[in-house]
Amino acid sequence: TPPSLQDPSLIVNPVLATDAGIYSCEIATYPHGTLEGHTNLTVLVKPRNTAAPVMVRAGGTSEQAVARCVSQGGKPRAEISWEPPGLPGFNVSTVSVQNADSTYTVTSELLTLPTPEIYQQSVDCVVKQAALDKPDRLSVSLTVQFSPVVTVLGYDNNWYLGREDVILTCKSHASPPATKFTWSHNSAPVSDHVRATDHRLVVPSVTSDLNGTFTCSATNEIGSGSSSVRVEIRERAVPRESKSAGAIAGGVIGGLLALLLVGGLVFFLCRWRRQTKGASYEPKTTVFGSKNGRIGFRSAPQTETDSELTPQVSPGPGEGLLVSEAGPGPKLGSVGVRLGSENESDEEMESQRDGSIISKTAIYV
Repeated sequence: TPPSLQDPSLIVNPVLATDAGIYSCEIATYPHGTLEGHTNLTVLVKPRNTAAPVMVRAGGTSEQAVARCVSQGGKPRAEISWEPPGLPGFNVSTVSVQNADSTYTVTSELLTLPTPEIYQQSVDCVVKQAALDKPDRLSVSLTVQFSPVVTVLGYDNNWYLGREDVILTCKSHASPPATKFTWSHNSAPVSDHVRATDHRLVVPSVTSDLNGTFTCSATNEIGSGSSSVRVEIRERAVPRESKSAGAIAGGVIGGLLALLLVGGLVFFLCRWRRQTKGASYEPKTTVFGSKNGRIGFRSAPQTETDSELTPQVSPGPGEGLLVSEAGPGPKLGSVGVRLGSENESDEEMESQRDGSIISKTAIYV
């Protein structure tokens, strides 16, 4: 809409990518002349992003594009990357083209040497562009066509005469999947009493003529693959080891260790109690006094320290006292003092392990 004197605004509707650029506004005044202003219009166009695998066949000797990511009709041009970054064995090729309407189309291809190992590997195409609120992430699962990789499963090295319903399985890893399976025995078709159904071979009863090599071949539209297994027929079954043998052995070893631990603990406790009970106890001279002042003595075998102690009797009636004559220094030993009758009952006395006798009711100081 062209501007007017009443409203000099410039309205652009609809906005196209080609509308981007520098816009100038001129105002003629009198007597100051013409005034001019400039502004830059930037147009953002959101792109259309797509990503898809590229079907390739394994076995080539040069790199091929295995995935393609396209950001079409965006402005400014988009930035494309692949994740995880730095994929081993992969390279990236990116091409950017400006369209007639001033938008851009960016194409990025993931290149590698096609092998069965990258089949169904997942990669992400990440598109960053100013018109996008956040990066656009597109996941791609790689598709590589290759002939079958075959493995024969089911032989347990224990096929014996008369064993029933043993099965061999032909496992095929192929893209596209294998559509045909063929079994052979010693390079010849399998015998009539063996049932071959697609990828399975069933033997109802094992016989001696089954000795030899069984081969499975799998075929798809790319090619064929095969695998073999050597079968040995035995006269009798091979004894199988119990699955619980390891658990039993572990239990026995654990039990022995527990017994050793308990035995060691009991031995330690018994030895500790024996040492505690056998501690030295050396009772000193015991003095017994009567009410009339007479004192009786019962002594244990003396040591050098004990021999330095001499009993003395105070003049007062009914008192007993033991005094060391060794002079200053610590007093060694204990004295039991009891005031009572001269004919003291033996039931009130107690024998010690070293042969001495002390009173059960004596007071020791």
